[in-house]
Amino acid sequence: MDEELSQVIAMNARSLRAASQARQEDVAALGGVSRPVLSKIESGDRRLRVEDILILCRGLGCTFEDLVSGAPTEILIALGLGGKVIPK
Repeated sequence: MDEELSQVIAMNARSLRAASQARQEDVAALGGVSRPVLSKIESGDRRLRVEDILILCRGLGCTFEDLVSGAPTEILIALGLGGKVIPK
C-alpha cells in the first residue's frame, strides 16, 4: 500500500480512537488483534494490508471512507474512489 496513504490511515485511526475515547486495548479486542499490533498500525510502523483496514473498521466502528478521508486525490482515483470520498 502507498506510504502516504498508510500514514493518512494511521492518523485517521488515531483520531477516530481518540474521538471515541477508546483505549487501544478496547479497539484491538473489537478488531480481533493484540494491542501491540494495533499500536504498530496506528504509528505507521506496520505495512498496511487489506486485512488491517478491516481490523480498523471493525475495531473503530468506522468505514473505509472514514479511514482514507484526507488522502491525496490521485491516490483515491488510483483506488477507484475518485470523487466518492470527501477529503478533509
